[in-house]
Amino acid sequence: MRIRPWAVATAVLALAAVASCSGPAATADPRTELAGQVEQARSAGSVLFDTRYESPQTPPLAFTGGLAWADGLTGEISGSGMTVRITRDALYSPLPQGLPAMGPLAGKSWIEQSFADLEQQFGPLGTTFRAAFERTDPIRSAALLVQAGDLRVVGEEDRGGVPTTHYAGTLRFHEAVVDLRLGLDQATLDGLRAQYPGDDSQTLDLWVDSDGKPVRAENRAPDGTVISADYRDYGAPVSVTAPPADEVVGADQLRSAFGLPGN
Repeated sequence: MRIRPWAVATAVLALAAVASCSGPAATADPRTELAGQVEQARSAGSVLFDTRYESPQTPPLAFTGGLAWADGLTGEISGSGMTVRITRDALYSPLPQGLPAMGPLAGKSWIEQSFADLEQQFGPLGTTFRAAFERTDPIRSAALLVQAGDLRVVGEEDRGGVPTTHYAGTLRFHEAVVDLRLGLDQATLDGLRAQYPGDDSQTLDLWVDSDGKPVRAENRAPDGTVISADYRDYGAPVSVTAPPADEVVGADQLRSAFGLPGN
């Protein structure tokens, strides 16, 4: 398994969009506006969404799912032939087809990547990833947009028949990690910058309806990759459980069994 710096930002992007605002435009400064209007989205506790990943190098991928944050971040994302479950302690993904069903893989159909294992395996980046899942909620996520360097109101736009306010901003990886207030100590932040010295930026566009709930978010990378999400059904039930223990193999066991590198 490999994770990159922007995997961390992408992991919390959905929450950032959900959390960013709640209420129609009323002040001149969008940062002040967004910072003070998160409670409605937060109190919803959950949201369903459809998301799409497009890259110049690969075919597009489409997913649908739901996230809940009332008691820690949980959720499920399905599409493009796979399902990922997010519990408070781990990520679960299907075991790739074609692997021999022997040894530690006998009878297994899911891979468990615990957040503790991520921290051990990937050092400062793994610690950041774990903190993003364990500590990020809509209020914390809002900081990612509120403190973005060039957050601004673009204008009023119609999205699928829904009147919205369009916001835009630039996200820089290391700045975003600090803005999320994940409780990381200075040693971890310094280690993260040493691990990934660049501070590449991506743009975020967000459309919010008159009730203050995000309708759509688009994240664009310099290489042309676009991750978009359309949000719907706030407050809908989102129930996620870990797969049965006897169907799960740990990611560390999988790497060990096949001599795979850790990153």
